[in-house]
Amino acid sequence: MDVDLSSHKRDIAFSSAKDYLNSFGADIVRIGTFKTDKPKSAIQTACRGYGLSPDTGLFLSSFIKVDRGQPRSIEQTYYGDTDQGFEPSLEFKREIDKYPGLLETMIGIQGLVCGRGSHACGVVISNDMVQHTAIMKAPNGEPITQYDLSDSEYCGLIKYDFLNTQTLGMMQLAFEDLIDKGHIEWQGSLRETYNKYLHPDTIDYNNPEYYEKLNNHELIRVFQFEAGSGLKALNTVKPQSLIELAAANTLMRLQCEGEQPMERYVRIKANPQEWEQEMIEYGLNEQEREILHGYLDIDYGTCTTQEMLMILSMDKNISGFTIPEANKLRKGVAKKKKAILDEVQELFYTKGESLGTRKVMLDYVWNVQLSMQFGYGFSILHTIGYSLIAIQQLELITSYPKIYWETSVLQVMSGAVEVEAVEDDSEGRERITDYGKLGGAIATLQKEGVTIALPDINKAEKGFMADIDNNAILYGLKGITSINLKTAETIIANRPYSSMKDFHDRMHLVKQEIALKDGKKQMKALVTKEQMLNLIKAGCFDELEPSKTRLELLEDFLHWEYPDKANVTTGALKQLIKRGLIPDEYEECLRYYNFREYLRQGIKVDDGVLPHTQEASYKITKSKKWYLLDGEDEIDTQEIVEVFFDMFPELQEGKHWVYNDNPDYFVNAIWVESGASSKGTFEASYKNHMKDLIQFMSSKELLHKYNEAIFIEHRNEEIPGTQASWEMETMSYYYTEHELAHVDREYYKINNFFELGEEPIIEDYWERKDKETGVVTKIPKFKINQICGVVLDRNKTKHIVTLLTEYGVVYVKYQAGQFNFYDKRISIVDEETGKNKEIEKSWFKRGNLLFVRGIRNGDQFKVKTYKNGLYEHSTELIEKIYDDGVCLTRKERAILD
Repeated sequence: MDVDLSSHKRDIAFSSAKDYLNSFGADIVRIGTFKTDKPKSAIQTACRGYGLSPDTGLFLSSFIKVDRGQPRSIEQTYYGDTDQGFEPSLEFKREIDKYPGLLETMIGIQGLVCGRGSHACGVVISNDMVQHTAIMKAPNGEPITQYDLSDSEYCGLIKYDFLNTQTLGMMQLAFEDLIDKGHIEWQGSLRETYNKYLHPDTIDYNNPEYYEKLNNHELIRVFQFEAGSGLKALNTVKPQSLIELAAANTLMRLQCEGEQPMERYVRIKANPQEWEQEMIEYGLNEQEREILHGYLDIDYGTCTTQEMLMILSMDKNISGFTIPEANKLRKGVAKKKKAILDEVQELFYTKGESLGTRKVMLDYVWNVQLSMQFGYGFSILHTIGYSLIAIQQLELITSYPKIYWETSVLQVMSGAVEVEAVEDDSEGRERITDYGKLGGAIATLQKEGVTIALPDINKAEKGFMADIDNNAILYGLKGITSINLKTAETIIANRPYSSMKDFHDRMHLVKQEIALKDGKKQMKALVTKEQMLNLIKAGCFDELEPSKTRLELLEDFLHWEYPDKANVTTGALKQLIKRGLIPDEYEECLRYYNFREYLRQGIKVDDGVLPHTQEASYKITKSKKWYLLDGEDEIDTQEIVEVFFDMFPELQEGKHWVYNDNPDYFVNAIWVESGASSKGTFEASYKNHMKDLIQFMSSKELLHKYNEAIFIEHRNEEIPGTQASWEMETMSYYYTEHELAHVDREYYKINNFFELGEEPIIEDYWERKDKETGVVTKIPKFKINQICGVVLDRNKTKHIVTLLTEYGVVYVKYQAGQFNFYDKRISIVDEETGKNKEIEKSWFKRGNLLFVRGIRNGDQFKVKTYKNGLYEHSTELIEKIYDDGVCLTRKERAILD
């Protein structure tokens, strides 16, 4: 069944949700969220305010330890915390005390609101919103509440969650594609089709193939397991059922002192007797152990969820909590409220002892089982629901070709989902391709082993397409630089093409009338020269012309675009000389040519203007022109005139030349007639001296060399670079190999960003003595690393460059001044035109290759160098890579006098 399920179905789905919300007949506003300064950020902010170096801020913030995923406060680090068992950091205290008032400033900044945002899926609904909350705008312009969730609920509003995740978008795209391609039979509506094939009630959760594919990492972007901690959880737990997958979903979020819950889960799963032995050694009797087995066997002796935490506390053989009391315990865990936990702990022991529960049993439940969640607890309602989505993903790659799923992942991650229509523009406006996001998404999938194939002119669609036959994702035409939606649709509509020449003749040579903004009409090719070049560079004709390289195809196009000259005329002599195509034996001919060129650059008047041509006996000829032969001064003029006499002794005064009698010019200058070509004239004499050269210019040898020289110039101008650079230029990814693949990594000490520690390594310290106080402070010197990559994108606001290295995408953070220095275009004013003439482009232009030096700081690479250090500059532009892996680089920006 052939069903058209294009983007309008997604529009329908979104509009249905919008209609549902509007049916309330009330205002709907997303809940505002507030970012606060964490301890490390507060320390660095305070140090900047004190005028301390960024290195000092990084150094001091490195003393902040993280427990159960939560950083210790500045107070806990400085003073210690006896309740938590935290010792004060004496070195931190010693360094902070060197700066009077710094501690108080840090603590004052810690916890302050430093940014606003919007809740991922939470909205509030009210007939009169301002009666309950105030409204403001998020950074993206979206209306949000000024009150946070807690205050909004206190004011009487109810939060509604409308969760929309990237994963759900990926699933819908894959599902629709499977319907389009006939792998799934359309049931009359998207809902009914979903119910039959993908609804949780129709899936066999015990299918062992699901878990085999999951544990073999065949499913990319597993819901909730995308990040490093999630992948670690899958690798550690290796789920074999829905319950174990749900357990992994919660275990990766739990942190405690000593052995982590995930490690415990895996250990006891491998040997259940170890849990039994643990309880025996703790002192639990057989009856107590039996009670815990009844609850925790399913999770291998590990309390994984909030619900199990509540159930254990409610058991009459433990502490007999009521539902409200157990829920208070759950809230204390979920909200990380220590005061609540302390209160509930006392109640736990009091009620347990009143029920006759042995203290050892209470200690084991509280200190071993429940404490696993005191850092953070997760609900089984989430874990099961999240895990069901992962099972649906597994169904999509198990029952159907997985390339459909991988294609949908790339579409969503790259932001390349169709065209965005604008209400006030009847024709719609295309979404601008975000090549930084696109290149990053492709690099991520390539790292997972997914093949992103080059666009095929006879097969590629507008966007990414699953190529079943080759188990690859076919790059879309719309993603190619300069190819807009209309051009892509025109190319698709005129298929098939039998050869590149066929495409050229039907798409490039055929013109269409287009309307310009000023209302004028213009004839334009269906596919322009620029678009044609980019299609070839992107490999669109590789399959159609398998016997030719991409360079040969580009050269073919240039030959069609710039046909060979049929002959060489004297008008081309200047170009021949410029290209060095005239042999030395014609040097004398060139002497006459250059003299004539010099003459014709002088002042020119028509025949009949000069005094001697105004005599009645003189016959004025329209073709005759008189040129003033002079020089820089009278001496120079005399020398030039003498050269003329020497070269053209046969020419007569009064007939072919006359002395100047105009006082405005040098008195020894002469006027030479050049224009008439009759016998005995200057032109006739000139041609006589040039006859040998003119004869040579008619030779086939020169014609061939001339055409070859012209072609090489076009080739160098229009198709510079390599196959790899063409791919980056036109598609923002490498199909073949990274341009930096052959750089000598050992020689340049190139690092893999992803193998660097998230905290920079301190190599040494500098000591700085305060002149007034005499206090000596230590400033850390970090180890500087070097990475290299190609620029995908730049963020001028955040001063971040997106760099595609061989190992993946790295976000490089510059200081504002550094960023602007390397990003600016350098130009001068052209004295002749008065316009700016560009001398050097931004170094952060997409496709540029860079060496960058600095330190890893979390998920970013922070640009940094030291004076007199290993690297003089933080950034170098790579201009060429030689065969031996050595690079020609530019260290300095262009300097204007």
